[in-house]
Amino acid sequence: MPTAGGKTFVAVNALHSIFSAYDSSKTKAVIWLVPWSNLLQQTVNALSNPEHPYRQKLNTLFNHRVEIYQKQDLLQGSNFNPTVVKDQLSIIVMNFASLRAKNKEDRKVYQENG
Repeated sequence: MPTAGGKTFVAVNALHSIFSAYDSSKTKAVIWLVPWSNLLQQTVNALSNPEHPYRQKLNTLFNHRVEIYQKQDLLQGSNFNPTVVKDQLSIIVMNFASLRAKNKEDRKVYQENG
């Protein structure tokens, strides 16, 4: 799809279709990859903002049980544990650079969090 063609809105709606095909007791967690760092914060803001149409759709589809995480949130353990994750849709937004691990900060994605 071209820029501003609705890719994110399609993805938001696809999540419901995907998870509806699985047993409802399964954990609903998604790694949402964005290509560039500048899109990372933009995507997090849109998915987190209760006034944004993307978040409104997610709330409607998943009964307001949605949490958006970034790499830093996971490394700090911010409200991310087996009990919470089992009861909600967890979307982890990262960029591709986080997986390439060229420097110390990027490698933190692989760091264990005790």
